[in-house]
Amino acid sequence: MAIQYINSANTFQQWLIATQDLITTANNLTDGGGLYTFYANTNLSVANNVTIGGDLTVTGNITLDSIGYDDLSVAGNTEITGTLGVTGNSTFSNIQVTDTSTLNVATITTGTITTGEISSANIVTLSANITSDVNLTQDINIGASANVYGNLYIAGDTTFGGNVVLDAVGFNDLDVSGNADIVLDTTIGGTLGVTGNATFANAEVTNTLTANIANVTSLIGTANTAIYNRIVLAEENALAFSIALG
Repeated sequence: MAIQYINSANTFQQWLIATQDLITTANNLTDGGGLYTFYANTNLSVANNVTIGGDLTVTGNITLDSIGYDDLSVAGNTEITGTLGVTGNSTFSNIQVTDTSTLNVATITTGTITTGEISSANIVTLSANITSDVNLTQDINIGASANVYGNLYIAGDTTFGGNVVLDAVGFNDLDVSGNADIVLDTTIGGTLGVTGNATFANAEVTNTLTANIANVTSLIGTANTAIYNRIVLAEENALAFSIALG
């Protein structure tokens, strides 16, 4: 309720009532009015700092312009029940998503992320610590190193543009239950164990090859020449012994 204007024609009682209304309004503004609420039905401009000791409820929008100090610094938790729309860049040191999170385009540079579902993410340079399961329904491009300390399940095809290195620190075995088609050079520093059939278009052994049972259909190269020369030498020796013995 607005305070009525007074002038020299008003009585002392009217001056007293107007003065008491002003004092009550000032007390409500500075000390709080108990069950009363201070209303400012106009634009409020504050040139200096504003400290709010209790809760701040905003029924309209909060606009931080780019004229002066337009940063929003939150030292505690921030709970957003609606939609968070960011038109510019966003930097997060820690993000925790307890429900489904859909990111159309996300560039994650640093920090720790705990999340449930990412539909599309472009991770360029980071150390991403993902402690829960992540379901990727679209492509994911990782420009930096990615360390997976748990199980990795890939339902579709896996294409490696670079090398695949299985180190000797932990689990360094390669278990292939189906067929393995290798079209390029493959270096295995340990033992290659094949329980099924193995077909080699070309096999080059630079060191000793030990075969307990080997079914060889044809030989070519230096091994074939050496065996052939030994057979010819054995036939010549046998003929010479036959002539010598009459």
